[in-house]
Amino acid sequence: MTTLLGRKEKKTMLPIDLGNELTLDLWDVTPDMATNLLKASIGNRQIALGHVTRISKDMILGRYNDYLYDPIRITYDGLLADGHHRLTAIIKTGTTHRMLVISGYAHEDFMSMDQNAKRNIKHTFQVLGLSYATERASTVTVIERLMASSTPMKAKDNRTKPSNPDAVIINNYLDSQYPRAFEDVIRFIKTQVVPELGLPQGIATTLMLLQHEINPELCEYFWEGFVLGKDNALVNQGDPRYALRSKLKSEKQRLDRAKLIYGSRPRDNGWDEITIVTWIHHAFMKFVKGGSLRRLVMSDELRNKIWGEVYSFARIRWLPGLEENGYVRIRDKE
Repeated sequence: MTTLLGRKEKKTMLPIDLGNELTLDLWDVTPDMATNLLKASIGNRQIALGHVTRISKDMILGRYNDYLYDPIRITYDGLLADGHHRLTAIIKTGTTHRMLVISGYAHEDFMSMDQNAKRNIKHTFQVLGLSYATERASTVTVIERLMASSTPMKAKDNRTKPSNPDAVIINNYLDSQYPRAFEDVIRFIKTQVVPELGLPQGIATTLMLLQHEINPELCEYFWEGFVLGKDNALVNQGDPRYALRSKLKSEKQRLDRAKLIYGSRPRDNGWDEITIVTWIHHAFMKFVKGGSLRRLVMSDELRNKIWGEVYSFARIRWLPGLEENGYVRIRDKE
């Protein structure tokens, strides 16, 4: 084989002695081999099912290539030290994959493994030079949640993030469908909605894009009304925007008080995302239809109904276009 520089590349016979009693080899790992390796494990952190799902999807689609840079690691006495998620995905998919394997580690080496962070969606968007990488990442994660769930109820609990390739597909699709609006919406949510009401970026951006599909002009009036008070939105108590803002501000104050007393986990803003979606969308549809809304009170039945409508509309509007652009969803269990 000739390299780009015109030199003849020498083939190296495997296995390779790396020194320090480490050996590099290349294995074709079958589900049975993966099972046996996992049985002889030095130990591992709890398996992250969402991570296994992402790896499994790439394996099924033939685009799994982590083995190029991330080897399976085995101790000197044959115990698995690193690679649990990849091997679990091989068993889950029933597929065989070529893996780099380094063996010969001491048991204490296990403590130093997995210290480097994986490249996540935000990192990928940053490498691509995209503006608002963090905000885009949170938005495509919400959309993946809707696209990859087979029912509205399953979408409520789905916390699976898209693989980096699928995240790029979702982002590029939104950029093509809303050439300027996508970034404008992200900016509005980041600079106005989050500071004023503390709503989660991804949920708010996704919902505003969907409502833009229903009625672009009224969507703008609605959001600028309940967030910024434009168009005398906060004067008339029968205005759905007034009712929505009152509800959101009251809930934000309650959450702020709870955080002072009990504290909060990192990245946990306290909001129930499904509640946010149903409150905002219920008020929006009232506004579009010219209806009155004095108090935002919602039964569980109405809440589930509105969440189902949002879920269905998002999939009808976005899923066909995403699939045309190469997005493939692995269905959850029915």
